[in-house]
Amino acid sequence: MAFLIIKDSREEYQLRDLPDDMEENGALTVGSDASCDIVLPEGEGFAAVHCKVRWRDGFWALRSVDGMIRVHGVEEQHVKLVEETNYHIGPHTMAFVQDDLDDDDDDDTGDDEEEEAKEDAKEEGRKETATKGERKVITAMDIKRSRKKRKLARKAGAAKMVSLAGQKKESAGSGLFNTLYVLAVVVAAFIAGLTLRYFLMTGHYLPDKW
Repeated sequence: MAFLIIKDSREEYQLRDLPDDMEENGALTVGSDASCDIVLPEGEGFAAVHCKVRWRDGFWALRSVDGMIRVHGVEEQHVKLVEETNYHIGPHTMAFVQDDLDDDDDDDTGDDEEEEAKEDAKEEGRKETATKGERKVITAMDIKRSRKKRKLARKAGAAKMVSLAGQKKESAGSGLFNTLYVLAVVVAAFIAGLTLRYFLMTGHYLPDKW
């Protein structure tokens, strides 16, 4: 199974499967136009139909249409897709992976952390092939981390919503208490005023007879 891992200009990751049944010379278009098979955000140096992902002679390749492909700082018009390499198309970056990707976002066991640690160690040991200014090769682990971050963000957002709902409920209860308190003070002041007036008129605090 082959797929592309794409990191766009917004630092967001996409995973795009490459079809196993692609016909010889078949292609997927990549660009900012909505008609493309793979649509990415507009950006400097990125065309409406920038390039094509082609299946030819038993391998996947990138071919320029209306934009250049940069590999290791060199601009190319046609390159064979291989693993552990970044392909820059305008402000976006893609990598080719020929492997299975575990898509289980709910698996939060220690195995994930061990796998991440191994991947980090592997990345540290990789040969430096990128030119100055290029970032490390994006991998399947990057998209797993991105998904995990989004999942944690969703959980944090849900917790914040629950907290805000509790605050609103508490605020509503406090508001009701304040209203009753003010009402009680007004009633007490009204009764005190009547009592004072009666005393001034009769010299008695309370009527002798009710």
